[in-house]
Amino acid sequence: MEKLGTAAYLAAFVLLVGAFGACSSLAPSAGFQSSDSDAAAQGTTPDAGDDSAPPAPTSDDGGLGGWHPGTGADAGDAAAWDAGGEATSTTITASVGPIALMPNEETTVCITLRLPNTDSVYIPRITVDLAPGSHHLVVYRSMATEENLTPTPCTAFQGILMGQAVPLMITEKLADDLTFPQGVALKIEPHQMIELEAHYINTGSTTLQGSGSAHFETVPVTTANVIESDLGFFGTLGIIIPPGVQSNGPMFVKGLAGTHGFALTTHEHRLGTDFKIWAATSATDVNHTPVADTKDWANPPLYRLSPELDFDGTNGLAYQCTWNNTTGQVVTFGESALQEMCFLWMYYYPSQGFDMRFQ
Repeated sequence: MEKLGTAAYLAAFVLLVGAFGACSSLAPSAGFQSSDSDAAAQGTTPDAGDDSAPPAPTSDDGGLGGWHPGTGADAGDAAAWDAGGEATSTTITASVGPIALMPNEETTVCITLRLPNTDSVYIPRITVDLAPGSHHLVVYRSMATEENLTPTPCTAFQGILMGQAVPLMITEKLADDLTFPQGVALKIEPHQMIELEAHYINTGSTTLQGSGSAHFETVPVTTANVIESDLGFFGTLGIIIPPGVQSNGPMFVKGLAGTHGFALTTHEHRLGTDFKIWAATSATDVNHTPVADTKDWANPPLYRLSPELDFDGTNGLAYQCTWNNTTGQVVTFGESALQEMCFLWMYYYPSQGFDMRFQ
């Protein structure tokens, strides 16, 4: 596959999505809630592929899913947390919806809101719950300066592809749990601006009321020995799928030298039949057991990598998408669930910033 620059791909994306505005029937309702950890925390990480709601935590869990501050030397090692550095957590919840969807209607909407944290905080855990009909929810660190709490039509992944916002978490499951490795967390600024992007499609015969909530478990910025985390977003916009079974790639992306990948997720649309990812040194380095291999495009798991993937600047991830195009027409890249995508995102540390690369 010919490699194009990111700018060329983004220009192509603008042309593609221009013809696919999001439709909507909206009831404006959105905002945040804040509570202490013993009143509003979620439970332990659900198994991959499990869409059931996480159970409530035990009293000594503190809402952090077993997370503890690190020692400064052993990030990710569950046996090496700082027993003297107990963290007190506070839960902040941001929500979007309700979003009314008529039968056979598809919409993507965004809201922007200001979180109530008065100081910088670390986020060692994010849990998400979505209403049925959800295709994905993206939680962004927004560059906006003003709130817009009315769900407003937007394009899928626009914050990423247009450089308008940086993702903190992306989920495709009705219940998802991102608990960071020991001593690793995201950091947000006081009164952080957040954007929630919700993509819904109603394939049923009755009206749906879409909604979504992200729950941020936060600990004070004074918590010792915390290593900041970030996200890498990789894939291709150069998708042209004739009728029949088709695959692209394998494609390859190098990891950032000195970083460690600890979780990742895949993203295809309705024609997707397989998405494989494996640790490799090139696109032709194929004889490895996949670290991710899903045939469920609608509910791909959040894969926790054990052991974590260590990157030295020469190794990375190879990946391949496969589709079965039964439409009788050529299908191309696009934001609609009736078009196709081939994206993956990986959570990593220590942070070298949001890492976005296309092929």
